[in-house]
Amino acid sequence: EAFDEMPEDSETPFSKSKKRSSSGANDNIRASQRIDALASWVAHALTDGPCPTESIQIHLMDLIVYSVRSMPEHHALMTNWTAMLKAILDDKAAITLNLTSAGDRADVAKQRVLVRMLATAACVEVGSVTENPTSVLGEKGVHMMEEAGIINNSSFPIMKHAHKSQLSSQQWEELSIALLHALPDLLMKFIGDSAILASLTLLPRYLIPTIFSHPARKQDFARLLQLLSKLYCETCQDEIVLGNLAHSLRYLMTGDHARVGDAKLEGRGMVQTLKGRLETLWKEAASEEDSNRRKSKRGGGNQDSMKDSSNRQFSIALNLKRLHLLSERWNTITEFMGGDEAMENTCGDIMHSLSMKLKESQINTKVFDDSHENGSDGENVSLLYPRSLSDAVRNGMGFCLCSMGWLLHKTQEDGGLILTDMDVLNQQDDDDDKNEDMEDDDEAVDHVVLRLRNQLVDLTELCFDQFLPDFNHDDQEEGSKPPSEEQKLFSDRVQSHAYRTASDLRTLFPKQWIDADSKLLRNLALMEDGKLIGGSVRYFRSKEGMLREKDVKNQPQDALTKHERQQANDEIAKEMLLPLGRALATNWAQGNRREAGVVLAHLTGSSHEAGMIVADLSRVLKKVEPVRLLEAHMASLRQSYDDWIDAEPEELETDRPSDEQMNAFEEAERAHVEQFKGLETQAARLSMSLGVGRLSNQKLVHALLGFIKEGIRYSFSTTGDGANNNDEDDDELVLGSRLTFLSLLNKYANWIKRNRKQKVEITKVIDIKQEELYAHQDFKDVHEDDLAALEAFREALGVTKFEPKEPIQSTPVSQMSLESDGRGRPLFDETLESIPEMTVTPSSGSLTSGGSNSAERTPLGSLSSGSKSTGNNLRRSSVLSSKASTSRLSSL
Repeated sequence: EAFDEMPEDSETPFSKSKKRSSSGANDNIRASQRIDALASWVAHALTDGPCPTESIQIHLMDLIVYSVRSMPEHHALMTNWTAMLKAILDDKAAITLNLTSAGDRADVAKQRVLVRMLATAACVEVGSVTENPTSVLGEKGVHMMEEAGIINNSSFPIMKHAHKSQLSSQQWEELSIALLHALPDLLMKFIGDSAILASLTLLPRYLIPTIFSHPARKQDFARLLQLLSKLYCETCQDEIVLGNLAHSLRYLMTGDHARVGDAKLEGRGMVQTLKGRLETLWKEAASEEDSNRRKSKRGGGNQDSMKDSSNRQFSIALNLKRLHLLSERWNTITEFMGGDEAMENTCGDIMHSLSMKLKESQINTKVFDDSHENGSDGENVSLLYPRSLSDAVRNGMGFCLCSMGWLLHKTQEDGGLILTDMDVLNQQDDDDDKNEDMEDDDEAVDHVVLRLRNQLVDLTELCFDQFLPDFNHDDQEEGSKPPSEEQKLFSDRVQSHAYRTASDLRTLFPKQWIDADSKLLRNLALMEDGKLIGGSVRYFRSKEGMLREKDVKNQPQDALTKHERQQANDEIAKEMLLPLGRALATNWAQGNRREAGVVLAHLTGSSHEAGMIVADLSRVLKKVEPVRLLEAHMASLRQSYDDWIDAEPEELETDRPSDEQMNAFEEAERAHVEQFKGLETQAARLSMSLGVGRLSNQKLVHALLGFIKEGIRYSFSTTGDGANNNDEDDDELVLGSRLTFLSLLNKYANWIKRNRKQKVEITKVIDIKQEELYAHQDFKDVHEDDLAALEAFREALGVTKFEPKEPIQSTPVSQMSLESDGRGRPLFDETLESIPEMTVTPSSGSLTSGGSNSAERTPLGSLSSGSKSTGNNLRRSSVLSSKASTSRLSSL
């Protein structure tokens, strides 16, 4: 102010320089004060009301950053890094507009707001082209930005209203120098606040690499590197913070700067430290195993030992999580581990340890059931199935999978097995010679990737063996007890990890490699994936009810906004459908029809996101193998139809039901009718997915004939599995009880009507089956609604009404010749009944074949299907056992 009062003619060069310096400092102070006031206002607004500290929506600060950046007169405020850092380090209390204290929660929120402001501003200014905003803002924040019209696409944060970043090298360097110097102090200051660390740990990747080589910055770089390493290996446990740290450390290890060697050396030390901790923990567990076993036999004296084991398991899970996150982001993880052999040994130790734990959990289930009467086993069972054990399974399998993926990629690169489009064109002339060499060189190979893959497949199957069937007191042995909630939760978590790992394995080692020129790739092709498919489908079927539900479980609906409910349902759809869909799309040339049918059933009746995922998958499968897709349609419709029959409301046991019982029964019948309407919608959508107008694919045209024949055969079948093989174990059906399936087949009739030859052949088939039906001795018991469905199908085909004739000796439809698909394989010759039923027994995890014995099949979630008929008609159409048929028919 003194210099400002001096007359212009008395100014000296020194006074001018001093004035500019003072003015710049004052500008930073004023900017810091404005930023502090803005943060105080936001913090006060976010904490206004009974909002817990952990639920403060700090991500809303991103909107403030973008808003201020869009104002030309205030844009510089969001690029004044000195002022932002000063506001954070000053740590002033939050105040209201009335200059009163806003409270402790507002003080915490203010610090988080300031750090979030710094991280978001740096992301926009430095990473506006190369950085994915999801890693900074999170999916919720990115969606919020898209709704506000700030971000066009979640993958490329292009600003609509904010000024385009014009960051020069000098400005970037100034930002980097300021952050490199201040970050260690900030990390130490907020080391106990995961919400702030989640923002701070993003910032190292926005530093310009050129400053690392400067001698004056060597000490700052070393300090930051060591602190990041210490936070990762010793302090932090939050997965988001650990992921950001791993990403930032990887950034420091790459690039063309003089400190790359120091960063890699630190990274190697981190990996070796985590590896050493795991080995120590495993040795401690092995040395105490015999002692723990003796204590557990005495009963009641092993409580402390079990707690120690649980604590040790938590440490193992935490270090496995740290290794897993590094393996996801560091392609040098094998090098840091000590090479291929060291990596194989470490992965082998991890999988062996997890396998032993999973086997113990099965044994402990039986022990717990036998000693359930004690009353003191509630705490024991919680120690036997801690959350840390399922976390160890997830992170251990994830680490082995990622490490194996890096090894596979390196092997393919070193062997020249990753071909470009030009390579494929150059090799087309040599295909015949290479095929002859493949026939002569088909011996098995011994490779580290193959060994790790086989071990991981075995571990995944063992996880699926943790399945717990529904407990039924009538079917259990005397003295058996239901599983505890801890056991159920543990089983569910372990199977969910195996579900995703099985999909990754089938995607990473596709079946099409069996035709590769490379002997190694042919051996790596995962052909024996039956147990993985069976376990995956069983888990999916047990959880698919969540896809059908409109509201999210375990959440009070009034506490969720419409957007939050939709977002939660979308997340469920992605978690459940994407793993199976990814594996199907990768291996569809040799894919499993029933597996695809389970996914295709969610084309309708589930959330919008689920329908979009299934529709996109259907288009991909149609391009790869349309005939197999049509066979999957039949598998989907038959499974959904069987589920609809199984979901039939049970009849009332009393002859004089109360009003409440009658109302519940009538409501269940109405829901059953709506279920069939949904099934008809599903069939219509599946038929529409084949195309519009005439089909251009002749294979698909021929396959539709076999499809309709198979549907007719199933509709007239009278055995439990629809195979008409007269097995003694099959449940018997009432004659004509499956004729309502023709209502679903109606949706495909338009494709047959357009082909005169196929229409004539189908007419002969339906006439023969209908003649056999009319000639049957139990024809009088066929319900009129079932016959109406049959006549509706004839009408949809455009054929004349059937006129009964005298009984004739006819050739079964199953023996009639079917069309060929052009590859020498009759269409639908391998009927869907001959495909193994994809259920896994809890003891072995092996696939079991067909049959409808409810005691042998896994209880599965309901599907949306239904019927046009009334409640009595619906009950008449259900599967009837020989013992129950008399009583059921008499009740009608």
